[in-house]
Amino acid sequence: MGEKELKGIIQKTAQGCDSYEIFDADAEFLTRLVKVLTSHFGMISASEPILGNDVVYWDFERDGTKLTAGWDIWSGCFVFGYNTAGNELVREIAQYLDQVLHEL
Repeated sequence: MGEKELKGIIQKTAQGCDSYEIFDADAEFLTRLVKVLTSHFGMISASEPILGNDVVYWDFERDGTKLTAGWDIWSGCFVFGYNTAGNELVREIAQYLDQVLHEL
């Protein structure tokens, strides 16, 4: 049986912010997601990654907008904003990733 095709979906966080989640992505996929954020969207690392047994969180920033990219065993890979100001950027990232997920 082959690899499962990755597909993302926009969800809302408990704070009402957009979160783009790729459920079937493994922790290794986070490296590819970070490359997209930095090279295609001009995001810069705003912190060192926070590593746990079943979770990785990494903060990024662009023009005052802060996002978190990460992976956990419940959501797969994801990127979400800290407040509703990040929703537009999360949706822009989601739209781009929807087009290129099969290539990553």
